[in-house]
Amino acid sequence: MSVRHSKGYQPTDIKGHFRQDIEMALLITKRCINCDMCEPECPNQAIAMGAEIYEINPDLCTECIGHYDEPTCMKVCPIDNTIIHDPAHKESNEQLWDKFVLLHHSDKL
Repeated sequence: MSVRHSKGYQPTDIKGHFRQDIEMALLITKRCINCDMCEPECPNQAIAMGAEIYEINPDLCTECIGHYDEPTCMKVCPIDNTIIHDPAHKESNEQLWDKFVLLHHSDKL
């Protein structure tokens, strides 16, 4: 199976081996056509309908770290460059991993 990787995205393994570079939460741009493809794919329920287009809650977005090798919303979006990295929300892979743990395993901490 061929996987389309977004420009500049390098998969992070699920075992917690982090890259040292800075990632960013994702952002849905005004190119969004409200096709409803991204929202059900988000394992963190970070995507919801906003006033005009879908929006990503940066407090819930982990870029699918802990779930998949790449952000599924970017993978399923039919319009190229509609979902991009949000420069206003920079996070390291370690921070994204920690967010995943808090969102999905806080009862075990």
